[in-house]
Amino acid sequence: MISRPETATLWGIIHVSMPFLLFFLAELLVRKLKTKEAVYLYLAPVTYAILTWAAVINNLFIIIHR
Repeated sequence: MISRPETATLWGIIHVSMPFLLFFLAELLVRKLKTKEAVYLYLAPVTYAILTWAAVINNLFIIIHR
């Protein structure tokens, strides 16, 4: 359970921006590796984004419905 809304907000800001950073790193690695398998590097930011957005929405639901 989240004790303070400020903590949840900070958590949300950090983790919602993280997929963009991961995507940027994946883009750099794909350009450097230049192989067919390098495309799988894009799965990390996409998976992270899906899980993060689900957690953020869940936390906002908890905060709103207290």
